[in-house]
Amino acid sequence: MTEKEEIKFNTKDKRKLKNKILGKGIFTFLFLLLSAFSIYYFFKISADNYLILFIVSLIFLGTLTHIIYLFITLKKDLDNNTKIVSTVKIISMKEKRNDGISDYHILLSGNYEYNNYKVFKKDFDRINSGDTIELEYSKYGKWILKIKCNGINIENNANFK
Repeated sequence: MTEKEEIKFNTKDKRKLKNKILGKGIFTFLFLLLSAFSIYYFFKISADNYLILFIVSLIFLGTLTHIIYLFITLKKDLDNNTKIVSTVKIISMKEKRNDGISDYHILLSGNYEYNNYKVFKKDFDRINSGDTIELEYSKYGKWILKIKCNGINIENNANFK
């Protein structure tokens, strides 16, 4: 069961979208700054070490491209002023362990953009397979604005795109 509907942003949605992208933008900018200092450091120390300089430069350019993409999709979302509201069901729930660290994932039915979502343990324990999820996300950037299950907010702010 999947129901999708396009509706207009409200002021709260716009503010939340801007805050999410601002947070991601600040993190990415700091990463770019660190990459720039790394490029300078490697170039200053040894001009013979071109492979490391090339790799760090690629990471720098990739990150720069990503931050430009973030702001393009933000502008597109704000200009279009549309969000997607979707109702999906939880197909299954999985706990993934890696080196003693557990990640909790829910698999959602019928949503192409979000078919797998990582949740906190406290939320994982409060929901069940077959429960209905109310999902709201921006149309172009696919930024989650709201995700609720049985009236409980299960948004994981640690989920980055």
